[in-house]
Amino acid sequence: NVEDGSIAWMGTVISHEVGHLLGSADHGDPAWGYYMGHGYGWTSWGAIMGFDSWSLGVWDDGDYPNANHPNDHSIENIVGAGNPGVTFRADDHGSDIASATPITFSNYQHELVAEGIIEQRTDVDYFAFTTVSDGSVQFSINENVVMITTNLDVLARIHDSNGNVLYESNPLWDVWASFDVTLPAGDYYLSIDGVGQDHPDGLPVEGFGYSDYGILGYYAVYAKGAASTDPDVTAPTPSPMTFAVAPYALDAPSIAMEASVATDT
Repeated sequence: NVEDGSIAWMGTVISHEVGHLLGSADHGDPAWGYYMGHGYGWTSWGAIMGFDSWSLGVWDDGDYPNANHPNDHSIENIVGAGNPGVTFRADDHGSDIASATPITFSNYQHELVAEGIIEQRTDVDYFAFTTVSDGSVQFSINENVVMITTNLDVLARIHDSNGNVLYESNPLWDVWASFDVTLPAGDYYLSIDGVGQDHPDGLPVEGFGYSDYGILGYYAVYAKGAASTDPDVTAPTPSPMTFAVAPYALDAPSIAMEASVATDT
């Protein structure tokens, strides 16, 4: 029985039942058959095999207070010897600067430039971009995508041409990342990773935060900024414009004309 018929509820219920089919038990605590989750706002954490009505719902490993199955690792249950043929999906983007996926964007609009999936806990996706002039560069990763729930808490970094980290984004109370930075003309890399949440004071606080176990899933990268491709300086053909039919008078207040077709590649 799907409580409210929403896409988020249907997705979590289907995931939960598939988890049972592939060997995972219900994850709860002494008070509840299902773990009710913890946290605040967008970083409210819930287990898919528990009561996953939270913003961040994941395949968990029983790493939460008073777990009834503290050694029940959801991912290993699913992608394990008991389920031949079930495996992680293939990596979709390179995991270092040498194998980074090239992306381009313009200074005219915030546009979708890349999509991907963090498939495993060790996965980091890299993208290469070039700015041909000094100026502002803006990125948002999942900021325009996450509406109800997600499986991914994004850690994004901008690297220089040697791979050194220049900027990092992982807001404490959000699951998306963004940048608005000024970069000199040059070659750069953007990396996307899934990350856990630590207490801001570095303290072990019960019911706060989560590890990066199960922090996997879809992301979308939007970008705008100092043009990453050379501007179009090629004149159209013909140039200047010519007329197939020269301007002529229709009556006292108006004229008519027909321009020649021009091409610009």
